[in-house]
Amino acid sequence: MSKKIISKIRGLSGSYWIRSGSQSLFARVFDAGFGFLTYMVLARDLIESDMGVWIIFMIISAGLESLRNAFVYNSLVRFVNINEDEERGSVTAASFVHNILYTLLFSVLVALLAEPLKNYWNEPVPELATMLYVLSFQNLLMLFYTQFLFVQQANLEFKGLLYLSFLRKGLFFVYVCYYFFVVGAGNIGLVDLAIAQTSIIFLLIPLTYLLARPFLTFDFKRYGKWTWAMFHFGKYNIGTNLSSLILGSMDSWMLGRLIATQATALYNPAIRVMNLVEVPLLGLAQVFYPKITKKIKEEGNSAAKEMYEISVAAILMVMIPIAIIIMVFAEPLVLIMAGKKYIEAVPILRVTALFTLIIPFNRQFGVTANALGRAKFNFIFVIINAVVNGICNYIFIQRFGVIGAAYGTLTAYIVSMLYTQISLNRMIGVNFFSIIGKIFTFYRNPKKALQFNNGPR
Repeated sequence: MSKKIISKIRGLSGSYWIRSGSQSLFARVFDAGFGFLTYMVLARDLIESDMGVWIIFMIISAGLESLRNAFVYNSLVRFVNINEDEERGSVTAASFVHNILYTLLFSVLVALLAEPLKNYWNEPVPELATMLYVLSFQNLLMLFYTQFLFVQQANLEFKGLLYLSFLRKGLFFVYVCYYFFVVGAGNIGLVDLAIAQTSIIFLLIPLTYLLARPFLTFDFKRYGKWTWAMFHFGKYNIGTNLSSLILGSMDSWMLGRLIATQATALYNPAIRVMNLVEVPLLGLAQVFYPKITKKIKEEGNSAAKEMYEISVAAILMVMIPIAIIIMVFAEPLVLIMAGKKYIEAVPILRVTALFTLIIPFNRQFGVTANALGRAKFNFIFVIINAVVNGICNYIFIQRFGVIGAAYGTLTAYIVSMLYTQISLNRMIGVNFFSIIGKIFTFYRNPKKALQFNNGPR
């Protein structure tokens, strides 16, 4: 009996989902955990208006990284895994060209938009322009940092992601703590924070290269045929991702525009908690995309249905109790995270807790559509969602104030979920009630959530 148990444990520990999933999950834990701790310190250090500006800057910064993932990483993963090994060098070279183009385009774009964006808000924010110039330079450094990281992940190696997430977020947290506890509260500047982030990226590039070196096989002799194929795939991904970013951050942007940057700061504690509890979703999505792409190549589109249903059910199995805990303990969570000056965020957090029950359906839909090669369809879908979200947010913010942003976003997410389930049912036969049934099955036997790993790495 004991030998069977040990054998099962060894089998699970050697599975793709446990090995890669745990590395990706812990990388997300470091990202979200250090981000959460950093927010706790900054919320007590910065005044509300400055905190709102920092949140807006971080939305733009995270958006640049997310768009790069969509344009470069998704294309690299797809074409590496659907082609033979001898084509890896050509595909990797093509992805590097894409990364260069993305970097140059968006670095220039951020610099050009710096001055207009500082005047976009209810009250002008002069510091934001300087911060965006720093971000433009940081984006240039991200060319090397991300290319080396993407190559590792495309080859199903997530160890580097784990190390670099810990160092990047951990070092920034140490920097913020030094200013708050040693130099003294109120002495840290917004521009200083942006420069610190950029400096950390610069320092980590050599390590990123060392971790990626075993997978760096560039073949620039035959990369041309993949460049256009990856571009046409990536253009819809970047459009989809841009629309998703607008969808996800529109509430914060509209609050800053319609009310003030202080309103953005007041709304953010709820978003911070949501970012933390979404760690399992983001961690699984990171390893789900290359795996489902490979499965579809080997078994056809029929594999996508089962993998979508099981992945969503597995995530919701974790998310449902978390959502209940957040709604019950919303007040102490806000007090611990941001302090008494953000107590008005408690009812907002209770509303946003419901996001966690809907987002898994929509997030895994996007990953599945891309893996099926339906990037254009996903792009159109997300654009429509962004428009719906904008309309809902405008109406509800005007009617209810800051909490109206939560009401508007929740309404848009529900509409999106209904559409994704209808679309996936028509495309690959996904059944909403089958997902609900799998959730109960996983509660009775959690090990079944891991049984869709049917092959070796």
